[in-house]
Amino acid sequence: MSAFVVVAAQAQTVIDTLTNSTLSQSYTLTPVLYSGSSTPDTTTAAFAPTANGLQVTGSSFNDIEQALFLQSTYSLTLGETLSVNVNYVAGGSQDFGLAISSTDTPPAASTNPLGNTRTSFSYAFIGIRTASWHVVSSGFDGATGLSTVQSQPGTGTTTSLFITESAPNTFQMGYDTTSVNGGAPTILTTYTFTNSSVGTAIGFYSDVRANGTMAGFSNLTITPAPEPSTLAMGGMGLASLLVIFRRKK
Repeated sequence: MSAFVVVAAQAQTVIDTLTNSTLSQSYTLTPVLYSGSSTPDTTTAAFAPTANGLQVTGSSFNDIEQALFLQSTYSLTLGETLSVNVNYVAGGSQDFGLAISSTDTPPAASTNPLGNTRTSFSYAFIGIRTASWHVVSSGFDGATGLSTVQSQPGTGTTTSLFITESAPNTFQMGYDTTSVNGGAPTILTTYTFTNSSVGTAIGFYSDVRANGTMAGFSNLTITPAPEPSTLAMGGMGLASLLVIFRRKK
């Protein structure tokens, strides 16, 4: 005698494949930290979709050091998960990753000569540190800096990054791997914000601290929370299995 637990697949929304010649949504590139060049150039960081996925290219260090690439057509709400596939990573000591923010148009950093607007809004990111394949997360909740947390799952093993709003204003930052922990999702850290607007904007973050092209992300996706009926079905199935197991003993 056997029993089957049937759990309906969660409907996912692919916001952007990131592999077309143009992006499906309208993103705003905002430098939030300049390193102090006397003649900074706002065009020295560029995000662009390619056949291999979204890439970011830095062409002149000492100009833009950190930047966000955000849109607000979609937002992240309670129970939902934002994720992106990691196709490959190249580069030096820079970070490139998934981001959530309280706004898609944060104040841009001043270019004369040093600018830093990271404490004027709230955001968090989880990304790849390209030189060593570290997974790293950090951010700000207004003037309060969030703890920087990192892990090293192994070169080339990280297959996706994700952010889940697990409770109101609380976000789990994590990653999936091909082999570490059996490929199970790993929650790197959890941030709770005082700013209730975090998640209004979603997109990408980069620390462009050297010249070169980084990463290749595809399929920016939102997965909703499981519906109560789906959870109930799963619970009923587990209960049935338990009864069957007891009868066989």
